[in-house]
Amino acid sequence: ILRPQDLKQAGRAVIPINPGGAPSFEDIPSFPPEGIELFTMSTDEMEHDTGLGDTATGLESPQVQSGKHAQAIVAQVHSTLSDIRQNNIDGYLRACEIQLMMIRAFYSLETIIGWVGEDGAYKEREWSGADLGQTSQVQLKAGTMTMLTPTQKTTVAHQFASFGLIRPDQLRDAISANLGGLLALQDMPELLRIRRQIASWKNGPPEDWEPATDQQPVTDPATQQPQIGEDGQQVLEEVQVIDQVLGGIWRALPADDLPFVALLRLHELSKLISKSEFSQQPPEWQFGVIEEFTRAQLAASPQGPQPGQQPESRSPAQGTQGPLAQPDPNAEGDGQKVA
Repeated sequence: ILRPQDLKQAGRAVIPINPGGAPSFEDIPSFPPEGIELFTMSTDEMEHDTGLGDTATGLESPQVQSGKHAQAIVAQVHSTLSDIRQNNIDGYLRACEIQLMMIRAFYSLETIIGWVGEDGAYKEREWSGADLGQTSQVQLKAGTMTMLTPTQKTTVAHQFASFGLIRPDQLRDAISANLGGLLALQDMPELLRIRRQIASWKNGPPEDWEPATDQQPVTDPATQQPQIGEDGQQVLEEVQVIDQVLGGIWRALPADDLPFVALLRLHELSKLISKSEFSQQPPEWQFGVIEEFTRAQLAASPQGPQPGQQPESRSPAQGTQGPLAQPDPNAEGDGQKVA
């Protein structure tokens, strides 16, 4: 009648047992020595075939004479394990493909998936098997299964940066990705704020959203003065301005004008603009990103934004300068546009 949970109850003085019973210990025979020898022999053979030794497993070896010698041994071990690593990758990706196929075939009810995005915010989304696209395009994330520790990855990234192969902002991203869990480098509030704004913008415009426009004077490119028409009035044009939706996403705060914060925003926005998902959005929706990019450029400049200076409010579809500018058929050969 003795149950396992009776032995776990702290503070219980009396434990009921069967009448006439008494505690006893099971007489377990010793493990056969042949099994121990087989286990030891198999371990030695596996270490020999894979090239693993004391140095590769992090142990000190009297045969190692210097740090360079130890690095050479570890590099040789990585070369020996390359076939095993590739087989593991192929097997893992194939298992993921089979899992996706089964989900596509049998997940008919909606379920909820949760994850933490790059902006540090927790997200949830409903989905079902019908939402899956192709189930055969499964890839391993870049930088995974490199057989390098996070510290070693950081050392390699620093060496590449010293040779000028990667930029300082890329080095910062590599270090924050590899050592973020150890040093909390991913919890920069300034970086998470811009990533939250980008995540909100990626959701796209609301269904009933209409861009806001305003009448603004046309500036003469030569004199930088408002153009005057034949009737003596200023020439006006219809241009897009920031509305409540875009203004809510890209709301500017005083801390955004700090130089180091502006550089962070420029880096994240430049990555967004360079991606295909940016060009897939309507030009009127891209307008908010272009305006925020221009404002961050002014804040990051050595002079900083001048009092009362505002970026030009112009829709990317109407812009005559910048990455979204449309080619002017009346342009001269030196690349200057003709008014």
